[in-house]
Amino acid sequence: MELQFIKIDKNGTKIYHDWTCPRCGGAGESEAWAHTGRTCYECEGSGRRHKPAIVKHYTPEHEAKLNAKREKRIAERIEKAKVEDYPKALKRNGFGEDGVGYVYTGNTFAIKDELKAGGARFSFALHWVSPKPIADFPCIEIRATDVIDWFHSRYDLSNPKCEAWLAEHGIEF
Repeated sequence: MELQFIKIDKNGTKIYHDWTCPRCGGAGESEAWAHTGRTCYECEGSGRRHKPAIVKHYTPEHEAKLNAKREKRIAERIEKAKVEDYPKALKRNGFGEDGVGYVYTGNTFAIKDELKAGGARFSFALHWVSPKPIADFPCIEIRATDVIDWFHSRYDLSNPKCEAWLAEHGIEF
């Protein structure tokens, strides 16, 4: 990596320019490109970028300050999303306004039309969820707050909290 020192700013951050070509890693050529003449097309064989990438090395104190600002900004976005989007997200995922939903699992293909007619919504994480029980179909009552982490992890069923909840309720997916 070819770094060129530029300056130290007022926070003690050291600023460098990285001239190394990102495609060839500074080599300028590769055997992998033998069928096209071995030359890197990004740097035209020089191994250097046309425009440098800026690399910053922060002091530990300044990096801690930047991380605190970033975490505060993320927390504010989450709070804003809870206030603005939470009721919509509950309805979109089949929960009632009180945050309670009823989950129907197993082979629900035969009753899917009845579940839809009863107001149930399908999600890959929970299968069918309705704001109130539908007919006499077996279901499990669940609170949205119990599964909020699943939705933040984009329906990752390998989430340990999800696996624990499924095992606790005897559900196999």
